[in-house]
Amino acid sequence: TLIISYICIFTLLGYVLFNNDIYKDGYGFFISVPDTMFNVYVLFTTSNFPDIIFPYWKIHNWTIIYFVIFLMLGLYMLLNLMLAVFYNSYKQ
Repeated sequence: TLIISYICIFTLLGYVLFNNDIYKDGYGFFISVPDTMFNVYVLFTTSNFPDIIFPYWKIHNWTIIYFVIFLMLGLYMLLNLMLAVFYNSYKQ
């Protein structure tokens, strides 16, 4: 539930930050809340995240702050926490 709430918080934050006229050049990653949630999930899994990050980074360099915070917290804290819980359960 922690990871799902983390994705939901960054979904709403990304939707608010990137759903304006500056970023509507046909990228379509943050147009609606369901599209935003799917693309934030893609960012979380890092399966094709440069396609989402680079178009926004080209427009404004400060947008990388949102993506770096999201990836650092998600990949290096939450996924390691989940791995530790699974390992502890397996060990017992």
